[in-house]
Amino acid sequence: MHHTARRALAAVALTTALAAPLAPPASADGTSTCDGTAAAAAVTTAEQAVADARAAVKAANRPLGRLVAAKRHEARAVLAQSRAALRALAKQARGGSTPDGAEALRAEARAERRDVAEARSLLTFKRALLAAIKADRAAARAALVTAKADLAAARTAQDACLTGTSTGQPATP
Repeated sequence: MHHTARRALAAVALTTALAAPLAPPASADGTSTCDGTAAAAAVTTAEQAVADARAAVKAANRPLGRLVAAKRHEARAVLAQSRAALRALAKQARGGSTPDGAEALRAEARAERRDVAEARSLLTFKRALLAAIKADRAAARAALVTAKADLAAARTAQDACLTGTSTGQPATP
């Protein structure tokens, strides 16, 4: 789920970056020209950017509970593997070994116990996940605000083009 939100944010950023310029080019004599087709295309592109930004906001609103439940399920599998590894290490230690070998087995057992403790503690995971989700949500909201501003600017440019105010000509009734 985390990757879909990032993909959506990347799509919004790409759409915004590839959007057609909103300002019409200025002519050599100081008056600006206006192309109705280009203005309409800019509005369409901006509307698509807003739709993509809304999708990114929706994707960023991931439920924390489901993600923690998935992590808890994963942790249970890790715990089962760690218990099996600890049993195997205990069996090797009982089998008799050299003092150096026993110390190595103890070190492995300590490492396995640390893994078990980490798997049991979901608090660190929850904090990191919540921070990532909040960052994704903030970025998605910022992209939506930017896309809406670009859409408003494109519509203003299109309206100015259609009324003739940007060409230096009087507005037609």
